Amino acid sequence: LGRGTWLEDCSILVRPHPAYLDDWNQADLAGLPGVAVWSQKSSMNADHRLFDSLFHATAVVGLNTSAMIEAAIVGRPVYTIATPEFSGGQEATFHWWYLLVDKGGVVQPSQSFPDHVRHLVAAPAQHDEILERSRRFLEAFVRPRGLASPASAVMIEEIERAATLHKRPRT
Repeated sequence: LGRGTWLEDCSILVRPHPAYLDDWNQADLAGLPGVAVWSQKSSMNADHRLFDSLFHATAVVGLNTSAMIEAAIVGRPVYTIATPEFSGGQEATFHWWYLLVDKGGVVQPSQSFPDHVRHLVAAPAQHDEILERSRRFLEAFVRPRGLASPASAVMIEEIERAATLHKRPRT
C-alpha cells in the first residue's frame, strides 16, 4: 500500500490528545523511521505549535478533533478512518456530520485502511480541489458572516445580543 508514492518518504508527526499523551510516550516506535510523537502539553488553546504542525503538513489524519477544522483553515486535506470501534467519538457526536466531505465539510472518511491509503496517496494531486473545499467549509461553518468580517467584532455583537434575551421562567 502506498508503494512508489509520496507516503514512502513522508515523516509522520503524531499529536495525541492530551488525555492519551502518556500512552503515546510509552509506545515503542523505534522500528518506524520518520515517526515522531509530539510530547509537549500545551497550556493554552491557541497553540502556535499546532498551527506550525498543520501548516507544514501535506495531509492531516485524525479521528475527531478540532485540529481538523484548524487544518481546513490552513488549506490542508483532512482524512479519517470511520470504523465501528471509533463510532462513539465520530458518528455518535452531533457535529461529526458537518465535518464530512459529502455533507459540505472537509473530512474525507475511509471505511478501511487500504481505502484510507488511497485517499492519502491522491492528496497532493487534489490540492486545488482541497483548497476550494476548505474555503467553502470555512465560509459556511467557521465564518458564516464572511471571511473578511473580524471574528472579535462578531463575537462582541453576539455577546451583547445574548445579554438582551429575556427568557420566561418555567414553573
